[in-house]
Amino acid sequence: MNASTRPDSSRDEQLDLIEQALAPRTGTAAAAAMNTVSALSARARVSRAIRHAARSLVRLRGERKHRYVGLAIGRDRIVAVELVHGALGARPGRVHVRPLDPPPDNGTWPDLTEAVVELLQTLGAQRATASIALLRPLAQSKVIAVPPLRRRDLRSLVSRNARRYFITAAEPVITDVQRWGMSRAGKPTPAVAACADARVVDVIHRSVAQAGLHVDFITAAPLALAELIRRRVPQVRRGPAVVTVASPGWCEGIAMTLGRPSAFEPWPDRTGTEVSPFAARMSRAAAGRAGTEDAAPTVVLVASSEERDGVEEHLRRELGEEVIHLPDALSDLDPEAVAAFGAAVMREDAPALLPGPLRREQRQRETKRMAVLAVAAVVLLCVAAGTRLWDLRRELEAVTVSRQVLAPRVAEVVELRRALSMVDAVVDGMAQVEASAVHWTPVVAALAEALPDSAYLISMSADGAELQLAGVAKAASVIVPALEASPLLREVSLTAARRGSGPQAGEQFDVGLALERPQGGGG
Repeated sequence: MNASTRPDSSRDEQLDLIEQALAPRTGTAAAAAMNTVSALSARARVSRAIRHAARSLVRLRGERKHRYVGLAIGRDRIVAVELVHGALGARPGRVHVRPLDPPPDNGTWPDLTEAVVELLQTLGAQRATASIALLRPLAQSKVIAVPPLRRRDLRSLVSRNARRYFITAAEPVITDVQRWGMSRAGKPTPAVAACADARVVDVIHRSVAQAGLHVDFITAAPLALAELIRRRVPQVRRGPAVVTVASPGWCEGIAMTLGRPSAFEPWPDRTGTEVSPFAARMSRAAAGRAGTEDAAPTVVLVASSEERDGVEEHLRRELGEEVIHLPDALSDLDPEAVAAFGAAVMREDAPALLPGPLRREQRQRETKRMAVLAVAAVVLLCVAAGTRLWDLRRELEAVTVSRQVLAPRVAEVVELRRALSMVDAVVDGMAQVEASAVHWTPVVAALAEALPDSAYLISMSADGAELQLAGVAKAASVIVPALEASPLLREVSLTAARRGSGPQAGEQFDVGLALERPQGGGG
């Protein structure tokens, strides 16, 4: 049997058989064997690519099996809502409802664990993360006035005074509080608080974790519902609003002011006869907190299908306003399912009823997030510094190139400036020489003008600003006064006078004088 047609042989065995077949062969037989080897290599590459794609699909399928769900847990029922993430955000998916047996007093809740296991099987998820909304009476919520303290101190204060704020006899309790107003001059500010029995919360957390479900967040159901309505119904953020929750297992009223809860009131009557006074009380609470008692509140109804028509009729009769329902994605859900979905989309800083392990996990997650943000900030700072340094280097290179281009011109300019400086020095020297030199033209003119007509000069010698004159005059005595009358001549003295003979008849004289320099130099 040929090696290329044996399906049960491995690739190495096939190559060995081909090499043995090639040993005694040459020419066309060897070429045919090499073609067989190439075909086997190509088939191996295709097989490897198919196996890689299959592993990728399996890995992707395993990742998609992770689910995020919201749970609403009461003493007698559990409601689960699957979160579906889309381009427009999270929306509710499949809903799973199951009754529960009341929890025993031995610190466990087996029926809750079994219900969560059934939920995971229904979702077909290998792992899931859940946020839990606790229904009454497992958890309570209330709007209270608190002093201007930090949130950690407020949590401790409310926990120590739980019986003052809540109707509870349980010890110990888990509480959390969140202010939604600014303190003014140390006055108390309104805050939303939640409270639950610590042992019940531990039992729920332990039972859910035993079923393989990771718990991320626990809060009270009214808070989760109010937060979801604030996000999905914009009208409640513009003034007072009344939210009416009506279902066979949960009836409650929530007064809201500018999107924040201002009052929570359980509503025990399911027949609808107490809807009118209940709605009036909630309307007064919402309007009073807003300071607009005459303003008509926005009415939001969250009710099951069997309770919706009757409660809506009573609300319209009492408040005389249009009743707003939840958006289409939430309108078909019962209030418990809406609360479960609200718990899944709540912010992390909302009031949470977390046991010790979850509280530590949240702090670790916050610390890790802060560390990641700090590292990201440092990295961005380094990138910004590197970018700035790179930009400066580019500018330095551009300046260097510009300097190299301008260097010849700069050298020419420097040489021209040097030559100009030399010329300026020569000009200054000439100006100084000219300032110190005697200008003889005006001196000769002054002498010619000062001497009388009967006198004339024979010789003239100069030594700086001093002159020696020799001449002939009819009377030498008139020479000195005549020369002193000139403004350019000073210190005139007659040094010698003698009578001449021959052709130079008259008196010969020798006169010494000095030149008068004008102010500012020059002469």
